[in-house]
Amino acid sequence: MIDETSGVASAVLEGSSVVPALSAASVSGIAFIDSNDNGQREADEIALASTEMVLRNADGSPIFGGTLAAAEFPEGQLPLDLDGVAISAGGIFAGPRLGSFAHPEAGNAQVFHSYDTLRRTWEESWSSKVAFQAEFDQLVGEVSLRAYGLRDGSYARLEAYDANGDLLTRVTSELIAAGETTQVSIHDEQGRIASIRAFGHADTSILLDQLEFGSTDTVTTDASGVWHIANLPEGEYSVELASEYLIHEFDQ
Repeated sequence: MIDETSGVASAVLEGSSVVPALSAASVSGIAFIDSNDNGQREADEIALASTEMVLRNADGSPIFGGTLAAAEFPEGQLPLDLDGVAISAGGIFAGPRLGSFAHPEAGNAQVFHSYDTLRRTWEESWSSKVAFQAEFDQLVGEVSLRAYGLRDGSYARLEAYDANGDLLTRVTSELIAAGETTQVSIHDEQGRIASIRAFGHADTSILLDQLEFGSTDTVTTDASGVWHIANLPEGEYSVELASEYLIHEFDQ
């Protein structure tokens, strides 16, 4: 279907009262009691509402993702062998190492710092001159960062790139008042994010103290028994529901 105003093409979703319409841009399904054990939902089979499910890789391992917070580390230079992600600074005089130090404009919370090789000092702010960079061990579909505003306010810019280094998408925050925080999030429906860059936009600077990456692995079915998890990389997944009746595998 094509919107005549915007010219944007959208997929047409089909569904029924028994099998609701579900987007192909997610791993999704319906939880129900399969009374006749035929793998298909019939009109008289009960949907399982408010049922928690956990998504895993097909081999049963957890799906990839994690959280990296500056406060997790002692003040000083960060270790190079971080779990699931490699972080760095991008800039003319930015060194390869990052640090974590408390800063008064973040309420003395620890924030990520770059190292200025010219001045030989740790620098707390991220701007168009020095960008925070993260490269993930596996592709992800969702990334978010917590940013602090500085001085007269800041705009946080977050960019996502695929495995070839091509820009997938970018987002810019609303104005963040000095000392205030906001969560800046970005996603790709096909789960192709290999790396990100974050920095202050429009001649502003920001502080950063937490990085989250990967999709949630736990959701609850709605009143119709429907569940979905969006923005996953292509692959095979299994889902386990709290009900003993249902353990299914889904391909994306």
